[in-house]
Formats: sequence, C-alpha cells, structure tokens
Amino acid sequence: MKLDEQEMKLQVAIYALAAKKELEYEPEAGLVRYLGAKKEDNREMRVPLDKEHLETAKNHVAKTAAEIRKRKFDIGPKKATEGKMR
Repeated sequence: MKLDEQEMKLQVAIYALAAKKELEYEPEAGLVRYLGAKKEDNREMRVPLDKEHLETAKNHVAKTAAEIRKRKFDIGPKKATEGKMR
C-alpha cells in the first residue's frame, strides 16, 4: 500500500521533529522524490517544515498515541480527517 501525499508530508515532518530533537538540526524544508515517476513535474514534492507544520505533525502524533493508549484504534491505515498537513 502506498502512502498518500498527506501521509508522506506527515512522515517527513516526523523525521524533521526527530532531527530537531536528537541532532539539534533545524531543517528548513523536506523533499519527497518519486523515483519511478515518468513526468518531470511529478518527480518531487516539497514539504514545508515551518513551525506551524511541525506543530501540526506533533499534535497528530500525540493524538494518535493517546488513542492507542486508550485502545481506541482501527487495525490498518486510517485517513485522518482533522489536522491534516498542508
């Protein structure tokens, strides 16, 4: 199963949060490269890593973790309807 655009943005933002905390590195932006893309304009997706986007990712992870602790989760991928990354 492939990740959709929102899931990829969330994943890159989580990596950025980890880099910030563990490596004391301040990433300015993220980039997803589609290695199999045929069209030039579909080969890359830039991911903003400003304060707002990182805070949204952090809140999403915290909410998901809280739901797991409460045993309120579905098995398998779930599309988020709130707090989507832009």
